[in-house]
Amino acid sequence: MATQASAGVSISIPAINVNAPVVGIPLYQMDNGAVTWDTRRLNTRVGHFEGTAWFGQGGRIILGAHVEGQQRRANVFFRLNRLQTGDEIVIHAGDQEYRYQVTMQSVVAFDDLSILNPTAQEELVLMTCDSTSYSNGTYTRRIIIKAVRVN
Repeated sequence: MATQASAGVSISIPAINVNAPVVGIPLYQMDNGAVTWDTRRLNTRVGHFEGTAWFGQGGRIILGAHVEGQQRRANVFFRLNRLQTGDEIVIHAGDQEYRYQVTMQSVVAFDDLSILNPTAQEELVLMTCDSTSYSNGTYTRRIIIKAVRVN
């Protein structure tokens, strides 16, 4: 499924003071032939991963944002690791509002892509790099937040 992120879509996470626009993260092919998502233009926005479900359509919706920006300064998802079970995530998409409740947090290896597996029920997944795992210019772990729809 192609990304549907467009103007007027935003995310709010009151527990960690996040209010940001949601944009599409397109797939692209690297010089070595590998295919991945192009997060280079996210800056201080949250991205919807192309090919994952969309709000209200069922399935696994994956959003990502940078934990740190230039010179390792705090970015949109810097406090993502502070979310707790029961915290609320609100998506505004045009005149629609989608509310989710955090059900779990985990830390996985950077190359663990199991979170990309589709699901039958609607589930929102937020992910970012784990800033405590930064070593030699790269991050070795990701923070994963799962949430279920409550409205």
